[in-house]
Amino acid sequence: VVHGAMGIERAIKAMSPSATARALTVTVVSLTGETLLEEEMTAVNSKDVMSKLSGTTCFDKLLMDGNTVSGKLEVPEGAKGVTLTLVRVDMGLLSGISEDMMKVLEDFGAIQEVPAALADVTMGQCLSVAKRDGTHCSGGGFGDTERMHHAILLPDGRILVKYHYCSDYMEHSGDYNCSCTWEIAEGRFTPCDEPGVLEVEWTAWSELKHSTTEPFGPGEITRNWEAKVIDPAMKRGPSILVPTDHGKLSVPKLCDAWAKEEEGGVACARTRSVRVAKSEKMPKLSEEILKTLGMEPRHLAFWELV
Repeated sequence: VVHGAMGIERAIKAMSPSATARALTVTVVSLTGETLLEEEMTAVNSKDVMSKLSGTTCFDKLLMDGNTVSGKLEVPEGAKGVTLTLVRVDMGLLSGISEDMMKVLEDFGAIQEVPAALADVTMGQCLSVAKRDGTHCSGGGFGDTERMHHAILLPDGRILVKYHYCSDYMEHSGDYNCSCTWEIAEGRFTPCDEPGVLEVEWTAWSELKHSTTEPFGPGEITRNWEAKVIDPAMKRGPSILVPTDHGKLSVPKLCDAWAKEEEGGVACARTRSVRVAKSEKMPKLSEEILKTLGMEPRHLAFWELV
């Protein structure tokens, strides 16, 4: 009887899914081709694979044939193994951000894939935050003032920021005035010891100014871009574009300032601050113009990104 019972138990185990599951060799490599994991697994699930890799976070991704995979992997019939690529996110961008703020950024879409046009030397996810502030005035006339900021921090250490300011006003007499400024800046960042704080070194900064009395501006832009001098000792840098303190950028503070929506003001001057998903194209730029400004031609894609 005992031997019979043991035989039945063995038969049940033999029929179980774990016994019949096909063993596969799972290989995980980095973007540089380094082998991070090579192990036989019977149930290939992305979560299980990630758990076997050291130092991964919930933002890291696995790619198979260039596509992101999650959950159970669809392995071709008859395949003896599968190779996955691990794409790590540089957590220097996101460390120090509270869970509530992270939720706001995820809902807004600030944590996103590197734009294809900027993926020449980097892959993975970046931090992209855009904000638009507006004030509407009325009284002796009417007018609007708008500011747009957009900053993108790439996992390879590049930071690109663009800014647009436009203010126009129409008097009851019919007199009109419009003033616009566009600014772009690029640089590199490195993580500091303090979580969420980055050391920023600006490498180039340019500006385009324009004004007109023809309603309703900006109309035809006649002036050209000019390179601006960066001098950290004299505190000359693109501080309006993105808030830094002695060359240091606090990502949590930036998110706190830019990822919130607010309204206020008084009846004659109503203000509104909103997060925006779309960027704004910087006018009158080309790769040749960027070269004359001492800026990277390959970043034209971001300056024209909308």
